[in-house]
Amino acid sequence: MIRKALLVLFITSTLFTSSLYCQKTGPHQISRFADITAIEKEFTVGNVAARMVEGLGFRYYWATQGLKKEDLNYRPSESGRTTFETIQHIHGLSEFMLSFLRESSVEVSDLDDSEKVRSATLLNLERIEKKLTAMSAEDFENYRAGEVTFWQFINGPVSDAIWHSGQVVMMRRASVNPIAEGVNVLMGKKR
Repeated sequence: MIRKALLVLFITSTLFTSSLYCQKTGPHQISRFADITAIEKEFTVGNVAARMVEGLGFRYYWATQGLKKEDLNYRPSESGRTTFETIQHIHGLSEFMLSFLRESSVEVSDLDDSEKVRSATLLNLERIEKKLTAMSAEDFENYRAGEVTFWQFINGPVSDAIWHSGQVVMMRRASVNPIAEGVNVLMGKKR
């Protein structure tokens, strides 16, 4: 009886804790990518792969920081995506990356709320980074999800998300709200 009660307590507390983690998307958590100057002490396959995602997270963080309604609605041409549609696409890419790594993504309660999409995307990128860092060299050797290999993971969704983050930067310049002054992508910090 005591074992069953302890087991129920353990499962309940685990579920409660994990649900709290999934629901918290405050600014203290999404600022993880505001500065990526901390570096790993070792060069491992996982650390290098994770660093690519950190670079994406840094660019995405600053590309989407402080966007106004006018910026989000900006569309460079009739056939092009708005800035917000591009941000939603990047979010979808982050979900694909997590799915590829057999991890669950952060749920977004309202896909039409730009701040919720931004927060969930940054949290997804943090999950991806942590997963990649934890993987061993052997994990990467023959890793695939269906027909998609790890090499395609890099040149597909990771590179595509970096590409689209650059588009967000370009569109916000065009809507007269450039990214914060002093963001240095080479150094991974804002002065």
